[in-house]
Amino acid sequence: MCRHVKHWGGNGRIRRWSSRKGFEEEKKHVEMYLDDPQMKRKLMDERCVCLEESCMFQGPLGIENNDSFIKHAFLHHHIFGWLEELQVTYCVECLDIVYIPEFETQLCTKYIPRDQLNGNTSLLKRKRNREDECDEWIAMYGYKHVTSLKVTPTTGLCGLLNMGNTCFMNAILQSLVHVPMILHYFLADQHNNKSCPRDSNFCLCCNMDKLILEMYTPRTELAPIVPYNLLYAMWNHADFLAGYRQQDGHEFLISLLDGIHSHSRLTGASPRVGAHGINPCDCIIHQTFAGALRSDIVCNVCNSVSSAYDPILDLSVAVDANDIEPDVHYFLNRFTSPEAIEARCSKCNKNRDCKKTLSIQMPPNRFDTLTQSKVSTHITFPTANLNISAYVANPLSPRYYEFAHLFESMRRSSPPCTDYDLVAVVNHHGTLHSGHYTSFGLHKNTWYLFDDSTVEAVPKSRVLESQA
Repeated sequence: MCRHVKHWGGNGRIRRWSSRKGFEEEKKHVEMYLDDPQMKRKLMDERCVCLEESCMFQGPLGIENNDSFIKHAFLHHHIFGWLEELQVTYCVECLDIVYIPEFETQLCTKYIPRDQLNGNTSLLKRKRNREDECDEWIAMYGYKHVTSLKVTPTTGLCGLLNMGNTCFMNAILQSLVHVPMILHYFLADQHNNKSCPRDSNFCLCCNMDKLILEMYTPRTELAPIVPYNLLYAMWNHADFLAGYRQQDGHEFLISLLDGIHSHSRLTGASPRVGAHGINPCDCIIHQTFAGALRSDIVCNVCNSVSSAYDPILDLSVAVDANDIEPDVHYFLNRFTSPEAIEARCSKCNKNRDCKKTLSIQMPPNRFDTLTQSKVSTHITFPTANLNISAYVANPLSPRYYEFAHLFESMRRSSPPCTDYDLVAVVNHHGTLHSGHYTSFGLHKNTWYLFDDSTVEAVPKSRVLESQA
C-alpha cells in the first residue's frame, strides 16, 4: 500500500505531498527502469488524469513531453494520477502503480465508465505496491508488466494447472479470490509471506498471499499458475485431502477456511462456542464468512421459548431431486419453516410437543448455499440483490443485540445488511463420486468461466443457467 497517502477525507481531497523532488531527479529515476526505448514510449504515452481536488489536468504520463503528468506533478506539488487505459493509480513519489484501498472506490466511480462499473466498485482491486517484490520484478522485466496490460488486460484473471484430479481445489481457489474482502485483505498486505513467523511452505495464509500476488502481477505470458505449494500446505493441514484423488469441493472449502483462520493467528487457536454462540475472532475468514443460526423451541403447552445459537461459516440447505422449479428463496423458506418435534420443556419439566424454528441470527458478510450430495436439480438464483431479511431473527429482540455486540460488523444503531450480490459460483459436472469441477467468478463487472487452466469471458445468462 502506498505510504504517501497522508489523508483522504470525506470531501475526497488528497493532502499535498510533503517533499519535493527535482524534475531531472524524477526523470533519471524513471529511466533507470526503462532499457527498451519502445517500451518506454508506450508507457510514457499513457493518458493520466491528476487526482488532486479541483485539478483538471489530463495528459501523457511521459517525461519528455512538456504537458506530461510527471512535470505537472512537480510544478504543482501533486502526486497521484489515474492511468485511464490501465485503470490503475500512479504515484509520482513511488514511481509505480500503487494500490490504495482508502479511495480506490472513489477513483473507480469517477474515472471508470459507468457502463463498465454498474455500481460494482467493491470488486475493482488493484495490484499492491510492495517495494521488495517490485524491485525483484523490475530487475527481471523492466516496465514490460505495464505495457503487457495493453495487449492482455487480464490482471487478476489466470488459469490454474490441474495437477491430477485437483480441479476441485482450482474451482474453490478461483471462487475465493473473487470474494472482495478476501482479495482486499491480501492485496492490502495484511498478511505478508516474507514477514510471517510461520514456515511459508506450510502456512496457508502465506500460500494464498503468494497466489493472489502472482495473479495480480502482470506477466509477459499467459501460462497457468501451478499452485503446488498451496496443495502441499493443504495436505499438511488436512491429511484426509492428501493424494491425487478427486475430493469434495465443499470439504476442501471448509478445510481451507479453517486453515486460513488458524494460520492467521499466531496461537493457531480456533474459535470456541461461548454463551451466545461463538467467541469473537478478528481473522479475515470470520470477518467475511462468520454468521450464526438461532434455534427457537416453543412449548405448545406453556408457550415458553428456549433459544440456542450455533456459529456457521456456511449455510447448507437440503435439495431434493423432486423439487419443481426451486429457487434460493424456496430453500430458505423451507429451512426456516417451523418443525414439529418432541422436546423436554424446562418450565413444564416434561416432554412436550414443541415447535422448532431456525433463523439466521447474524447474517455473514458473504452468503452461499451448498448441498451435501450430488443433485441435478437446477436452482434459480439471482446475481444481485438477494434479500434474506425474511429469514433473519427479529433485530428488535434484546437477545439479538446481546449476541450481536460480539461482532464488529454489528451495531445497535443500524440493522444488519441483508442484501447480497453473487460473486462466484462452483459447478460440479458428473456423478457424486467422480466428475469435474469448474467455477464462475465476477471480475470488473464481467463473468468469467474458470476451467482449470482455461479462463473464458461468458455472458451472465450462462452463469444463471448453470447447476450451481
